Parts: sequence; C-alpha cells; structure tokens
Amino acid sequence: MDRKLAAVQKLIKRRANLQAKTNNGNTPLALAAQIGNVEATVLLVNSGASLTEANDSGWLPVHIAASNDRANVLEELSRLGASLDARTEKGFTALHIAAEKGLNDVVDLLIRKGANLNLKTTETGRTPIFQTLFDNRTEVLSRLIKAGADLEIKNNLGATCLYLAVEGKKEAIVRLLLQAGASAASLTSTGWSPLNKAVWDGNLSMIKVMLSCGVNPSIKNKGGHTGLHIAAEKGLTDIANLLIEGRASLSMVTDIGNTPLHRAVLENQLEMCKLLILNGADMNAAQVHTSAFRPLHLAAERGFDNIAQTLLLAGAWIESRNKFEETPLHVAVRFGKPNVAQLLLSRGADMAARDVNGSTPLHTFARADNSRCLSSLMPYITGYFLNQRDVVKMTPFILAAYQCKNDALFAFSNKGADVNASAMDGWTALHWAAHKNDGETVKTLLFLGVSKWRTDENGRKAEDVARANGHYAVARMIANG
Repeated sequence: MDRKLAAVQKLIKRRANLQAKTNNGNTPLALAAQIGNVEATVLLVNSGASLTEANDSGWLPVHIAASNDRANVLEELSRLGASLDARTEKGFTALHIAAEKGLNDVVDLLIRKGANLNLKTTETGRTPIFQTLFDNRTEVLSRLIKAGADLEIKNNLGATCLYLAVEGKKEAIVRLLLQAGASAASLTSTGWSPLNKAVWDGNLSMIKVMLSCGVNPSIKNKGGHTGLHIAAEKGLTDIANLLIEGRASLSMVTDIGNTPLHRAVLENQLEMCKLLILNGADMNAAQVHTSAFRPLHLAAERGFDNIAQTLLLAGAWIESRNKFEETPLHVAVRFGKPNVAQLLLSRGADMAARDVNGSTPLHTFARADNSRCLSSLMPYITGYFLNQRDVVKMTPFILAAYQCKNDALFAFSNKGADVNASAMDGWTALHWAAHKNDGETVKTLLFLGVSKWRTDENGRKAEDVARANGHYAVARMIANG
C-alpha cells in the first residue's frame, strides 16, 4: 500500500482533525490534491474532509489540483461533489489557473465536465481566455475557442482579449483570435481599436498579421481617427505605406473633419505629406465639421513653409477658402507667419482677396495682434491695396491705428495710404487713437499729417472723442498738434 495512503488511513482511524492546516493553511485534502494522490483524496472526502476549505491564499482543493496538473484528482473531486467553478478570493477558477499555466489535460477535463468558460476574475475582470496571454498559451486558447469561449468579453478596463494580445505583442494569439472571428472593431472604454493600438505602438509586424487576417484598415477610434490618421500624425511612413497598400481610406475624416493629410500637416510631418499626396490624398480637402481649413491653410497657420511649398508644388489651390472665406495668405498674416506669407506672395497670392467681412490680407494683418509679417508684405503693397475698405469701410491704415501699430502706420503712409480716410461712422485713424488713449499713436498720426479737424457723423473731432472719454492729456496733445 502507498505509504502516504497508509498515513491517511492511520489519521482517520485515530479520528484526527481532517481540517487541520499547515503553516500555509493547507488541509490534508489540499496536500493530497497537490501531490495527485487519488486514493487519499477519495478516502479523505469520504471520511468527512471539506471540499470548500480554503488555504491562506484562498485556494480550494480544486484550484490546487488544477495548478499542479492533477487532472485525475480534479476529476475525482468533481465526482465527489466539488464545484469546478469554485472561485478563489480574487475570483479565479480552476480553468483560469490551468489556462495561465498551459495545462492542456486539465483544461480538457474542465471543458468536458462543463466548467464555465466565461467567468471573470473580481479585480481585473479577466476570463480564462485572457489568462492564455501571459505565456502565449495558444494550445489552451485553441481549446477554449473550440469549446465556445466568448471572444468579445471585456475586462474591467473595457479591453477585449484581442486588444490585450495586440498590446502585449502576442502575434500568434492575435492571429488565432482573428481567425476564430474575434472582432477587430471592438473599442476599449477609452475608445481604441486593436489595430489603431498597433499603429500607435509602431508595431509593423503586428499590423501585417492583422491585415493578413482581413482586418479593416480604416476602423475608427473614438473621435474618428483611423490607423492612417495616427500614422500620419506620428510620421510612421512604413506603417502608412502598409495601410495604404491594404486600401486604407485617404479621405476618411475624424469627428472634427481632419483627413490623414490634415493630421500630417498639423504635426509638421513633411515626408508623410509627400507620401499621402503621392498616393492621391486630396490637397484641397476642407475640415468639414469645423472652420473648413484646408491643408494649405493649416500650413499657413502653423508657419510650416516646407509643407506649404510641397503642397503648392503638388498643385494645391493657393486661393482656396475656409469657412470665413479666408485664403491661406489671410491665415498666414493673421497668425504672424512671415515665411509662409512670403512664399504665398512670391507664388502670386492675391492681395485683394476678401473674406466674409470684406477684409483683404492687409486688413487682416492690420487687425492682427502682431506685426511679424510686415516685412514680407511690404514689397507687394501699393496704395491701391492700402485704400481698400472692408464691410464697415475700415482701411488697413485705420485698423493699424486701432491696433497701435506705429511701424505699420509709417510703412503704409510711405506706400500711399490715405491717412485721412474715415470708416462708416466717420472715424479716422486719429479718432480711434484718441478713443484708445494712445498718446504714441496720436503723435505718429499727427506727424504723418492726419487732420485733427476731421469730424465723424456726429460732428465730433478726435479731440472731442478724447475729452468725452476723459483722456485729457491726449485731447491736449491733439489740440496742440
């Protein structure tokens, strides 16, 4: 007779406590399960040993048997009434444990005995298929898939097994899951798809696996970003090429209307822009849900002259309009990007183009809160452009005074601006300077010959405007000018 079995029989005969525990909290039944002694297991249970007594780790005999690859003991425990779906304190079942350790015989037994394939652990919400990720347990995963495990269950962070396999760079498991029909369109709670995670990580080989399994290359994240949008903004040209070869859409837009080319421009990814253009991206596509900026507008806004040059050489429309009817030149001067402004002007951008407010690029420059484009504009400025009026009859000279741009006032005057022009309300540049209590601009305007006698539609001179607003020092300056 087996010595261990004989020892158990002796304990039982002496009426020893069958629930006595070792330092780790293991009962005699747990120890029998651990070493795989079927006869001792049967004898202990038949003599009253508890099937539900946990050790200090919260494990029952079924968990211990599973962990130690004791399929024969596990089967006997099941026959004797133990639940194969019993949980540890953290919610692990025998199937979780066997799946993680790659114990095929135990997994086969549990499946045959009807163990629940989809129970979640309590802390992380992982089912047995998730446990196969730890050490690439593809054989176990195949068994669970064949038995009908749910591939779309999400863990407590909202991720599927496929997403975690992609994140963990488990290519064999990813291929197996996709071939079994796992959804590549399922998003995490933060809105990420498995493919787009692979793109973000720059995992070219994983993307190849996914595309070879038929994954749609244009799946969107929350926010509407496809893998190509992500590759574009990160400058991942190899991945972008792969996605394009897989027929990823070049025209699909995010929730705010950006195409992949928009994203590449915004992130100053010159080589990516060239790649997208070469493959047919629309260089004049508007951001459909927002301000309708086109790629050239974005390059102008950011001051990316190399990208602007690339777009222009490829045929982007230099007079394209955004939602506010601004051209790229309007945008460049509004944001103070002299290099792009110079480039656009050198290629014939229209200085007389008007936005929805009737403003030309010179109006926009004068109204902007910076003067950085003045030197770029100067060679192209004539009196004709300087004396154009917007919808409220403001000229660039009046607007420059309103913004206290004294350098522009001198430059405009030298180029033929009508310094005494008045807007719709009859206010001249001097009226505005008086209203704003700007003594330096008042001095500049008086020096340039602006008349202090001009009156507005209410008959008020600039001096009157200053006094009405309590700007007495400026009023005296005008009176003495």
